[in-house]
Amino acid sequence: MNGESVNKDEIIEAVRRSALGKIGSCHDFQFNDTKDYHRFSCSEFVYYCFKSIQCYLGLKLKMRGFLNLFFRRETITPSDIYEAAYIQNKLEIVWQSNSLQEKNNP
Repeated sequence: MNGESVNKDEIIEAVRRSALGKIGSCHDFQFNDTKDYHRFSCSEFVYYCFKSIQCYLGLKLKMRGFLNLFFRRETITPSDIYEAAYIQNKLEIVWQSNSLQEKNNP
């Protein structure tokens, strides 16, 4: 944020250590454990692992709920991560489902 650069290898090592440190964590089927980091959905796990640089990647928790009215909670979805990668061009996409490939390359 101060205009300084960050070494890519150091970031990858920090992300790797974060991921390895959570081996054995439970799955968060309610998608609402973004503060305690004891259970994770797939996208919450990515958010947690990249916590040291999430502001640079544009990874942000968003308020979501059923019909956007009920059971509201702050979470992150795979679409949010994809948006940071594809739309904001902050991450490299290394794999895409066929449906996303067709959507983005008509």
